[in-house]
Amino acid sequence: MKNYYKKITAGLVISWATIPMLVLAKNVFEVKNPLGVKTITELIDAISGYFYGLAAALATLMILYGAFLILTAGSDSKKVQDGKNAIFYAALGLVIVFIASGLKSLIVSILGGQ
Repeated sequence: MKNYYKKITAGLVISWATIPMLVLAKNVFEVKNPLGVKTITELIDAISGYFYGLAAALATLMILYGAFLILTAGSDSKKVQDGKNAIFYAALGLVIVFIASGLKSLIVSILGGQ
């Protein structure tokens, strides 16, 4: 147990000793903003834009997968139904994503935003 407390004490001493160095090092190097946003609204727009693009790409892949299932089904009606379901749910997902973007704009306009 004593060894455990020595490790905790040493860790606290080291961490408290490095804090002033980090504060002084602020003038030495600067961390750039990788997203290039200045407000929380811009951050939300950047993140939502990324997810809209991702949703569109995934929906396209799912539609192609559904079409592939239908084309290769032959006489298997289960594969045809699975392909139709894949296409339907991919389109439904895209509709939900587009409605969500419109809902965001509606809320901003109701609250008197930009």
